[in-house]
Amino acid sequence: MESALTALYIILSVGAVILTAFVAYAMYQTAKTMKESRKTMIKLNENMEKADRAITAATEAITSVSQTVKRINDSMAQPMEGIIKGIQIAKTFIKHFKEADGDNYDCETKKE
Repeated sequence: MESALTALYIILSVGAVILTAFVAYAMYQTAKTMKESRKTMIKLNENMEKADRAITAATEAITSVSQTVKRINDSMAQPMEGIIKGIQIAKTFIKHFKEADGDNYDCETKKE
């Protein structure tokens, strides 16, 4: 009976050692995976920071382009108003010229 208990004790001890080794290996693999996950998260964080900076730069560029287009539009509007007024004045001048002296001008042109 004593030898059976000793054998059972040895079997249980070996089983406990095997279970302990299995738990230790599982903990090692978990720690290794967590370390790799941490590295991946650090890289992901760096990439997110780069993406954030790129988005910020793109937003600033779009804002700058928008402001430039607005300035160009404003600066183009002022000369265009002057050109339109000049054309209207020229039309009025030509109209008055034709009314006042246009007939003589046409006759002289036809003679030549």
